[in-house]
Amino acid sequence: MTDPNLPPTSAPPPEEPRSQTTIHNNAPPPQKSGGSSGWLIFIVGGLVVLVAILAWVFWSGGAMTPTPEDRDVDISIEAPDLPDMPEPPANPLPDAPAPEPAPAPAE
Repeated sequence: MTDPNLPPTSAPPPEEPRSQTTIHNNAPPPQKSGGSSGWLIFIVGGLVVLVAILAWVFWSGGAMTPTPEDRDVDISIEAPDLPDMPEPPANPLPDAPAPEPAPAPAE
């Protein structure tokens, strides 16, 4: 009996090269189009324009600050004349009711 821990005494014969043909039957994946990148560019461009406008408004200096001539304001408002109203009719107050029971006469 031979020892299983020892290598075999003779080497196996070398394999002969074989020609192999690989055939792929599945279709290639569809090419992806741009998708929503046009909208994304439009939104980012709009945000850039908005930031540029805000920067110009905040840091332009003289364009938005009023001059002393702009601050001189003279306003005169006259109240309109109201028509004469007739006197309202007199509305007398009713007599107060007497309390129950009647108070005792003072001595």
